Amino acid sequence: MIENLGERLRDLRMGQHLSQTELSKRIGVTNALISAIEKGERSPSLETLIKLARQFKVSTDYLLGIKAKEPISLDGLSPSEVQAVTTIIKSLKNRSS
Repeated sequence: MIENLGERLRDLRMGQHLSQTELSKRIGVTNALISAIEKGERSPSLETLIKLARQFKVSTDYLLGIKAKEPISLDGLSPSEVQAVTTIIKSLKNRSS
C-alpha cells in the first residue's frame, strides 16, 4: 500500500468538510472504495488518483507522498540579481556536462 495515502486523503476530505459518501459521489466511485483507501486496505487506480488530486487541487505526487525538491525562490531579488543567479546556474550546468 502507499504509505500515509489514507491519512492524507482523510485530512484533505475533512478539510473540505466532506463525508466519504459526498467525496465518492463527486469523483464517481463507491463509498466503500474511499473507506478502504483511507484505511490503507486498497490503493486507488490511476484514474481515481487523478480524480482525487483534481478534487482537492493537489498533485498526485502529494497524494502518493513523493517529496518534491524545494524550489529556490528568487522573490525579492532585482532583475539584475536574478540574471546573475541564472548565469551562475547555467555556468555550473555547463561545467558538469
